[in-house]
Amino acid sequence: MDWLDFAQGFVTPVSVGLFMLYINKRDAKNADAEKAKEQMLFQIINSVDACMSLGLTLAEIIRENHDCSGNEELMEKYQRVKEARRQKQEFMEKKAAEKIL
Repeated sequence: MDWLDFAQGFVTPVSVGLFMLYINKRDAKNADAEKAKEQMLFQIINSVDACMSLGLTLAEIIRENHDCSGNEELMEKYQRVKEARRQKQEFMEKKAAEKIL
């Protein structure tokens, strides 16, 4: 076995090994990016839910302490937020059911 035969027998396994290392590193980077994306979406959902809760609480306090029967705009917005929160809850329940199944 001369030098050229040794090099030819050595280059192919090393090349395949380096290629597999590259693929593994790329997949790990993609998994990290996907995990970060899921965490950001979770934070967005929590933030939206907190805003809706605050808005509903404030609207309920205003309704309890003031006569809002003549303020149709407030009542419309209050109902809109209640509906949006209900829709969000249904959507989250549907997605959770899809993950389980």
